[in-house]
Amino acid sequence: MSGSNCSTCSSRGTCDIKDDDSSCSTGTCSGGVRLPPGITSVYDLDKDVERGTMVWAEVEGEGDEARVSVASLEAISQAASLGDERVFAVMMGPANHRRLADPMFEFGADTVYHVRGQGVESFHALSYAQSISEIIDRVKPAAFLCAATPRGRELAPCLAAKRGCGLTADCTGLRVDGPGLQMIRPAFGGNVLANVVCHTLPQMATLRPGAFPLPDPQTGRKGTVMTWTYRPQPSASRILSVLNEPSSYDEGSEVLVSLGAGMCSEDDIKTAEILASLLGGSVSCSRAVVEQGFMTADRQVGQSGRVVRPRVYLAFGISGALQHRVGMSDSQFIIAVNSDAEAPIHAMADISVVADGRLVMQAMIDRLRKR
Repeated sequence: MSGSNCSTCSSRGTCDIKDDDSSCSTGTCSGGVRLPPGITSVYDLDKDVERGTMVWAEVEGEGDEARVSVASLEAISQAASLGDERVFAVMMGPANHRRLADPMFEFGADTVYHVRGQGVESFHALSYAQSISEIIDRVKPAAFLCAATPRGRELAPCLAAKRGCGLTADCTGLRVDGPGLQMIRPAFGGNVLANVVCHTLPQMATLRPGAFPLPDPQTGRKGTVMTWTYRPQPSASRILSVLNEPSSYDEGSEVLVSLGAGMCSEDDIKTAEILASLLGGSVSCSRAVVEQGFMTADRQVGQSGRVVRPRVYLAFGISGALQHRVGMSDSQFIIAVNSDAEAPIHAMADISVVADGRLVMQAMIDRLRKR
């Protein structure tokens, strides 16, 4: 295999294993090595270059409930949209997780590396980074992506440090720029968008969940699953216990009742939760509500929070600053309620109500209860 280390050759770059060869062409290999027909052309194993994109696929749940996270499928589909190069996905877990490769293929993955072993049955950033780094040595991808979930934000820096690579975090856009990747992310408190280019390989980025629309799956699309055995190494840390705290935000909500600085109190939040329950939705908020400590960051919508695309977005007391509009502008139907007639949110709303948000919210609750 040109440009790689043969297991039995003492020198680098002198072993030339072809699909139909059973031994090293240099004659210095004592044991024959035979690759499946066509494998070098399919996987470009005869080229010592950085090509394609690798994505870490985060698995949520256990047993029959296990699934690939939506954020990871977004990252895979985004990698597939960058060009014609191969898309490699890496997932960890037991043998029954092999079935999870199918949705990854349908959203654009060509090859799925399934890492198995006792040390990767549950999430451990250092163990995961070790395995992914070994697979990077084999595949040599030009870029590595993962979703900026809590686990992704822990794993990516560990992997970047292990590889000696740069890392662009919380990207909301990607663009191919010649041979490289241009990574777009909010900067200076979300007031500007920075275009970042990394000169180390692989170019690494975490992608903000929800920032990249998930296309329809290519039903029936297939790929290749490669089993990778985890080889444990001494570690300075180990997992003692795992406590999963459910998020207060449902990313699948088709209706969002969102509160801004003009509706920022415990009573307002309780009223919003009643309205959201009647509509079958969830409660979200602007950055101002989080900064004042009334709601948690997982509910924040905007450039420095979540990007959402509900069927209906009800904005109460939200002025509509650019940073917030970036996070909800793709909502199918927007209803804005704000007592300030000049608030920017009115300009983008399908229904604009200039009134006290508290009165409107209570009137909606009363009407829905009667129905």
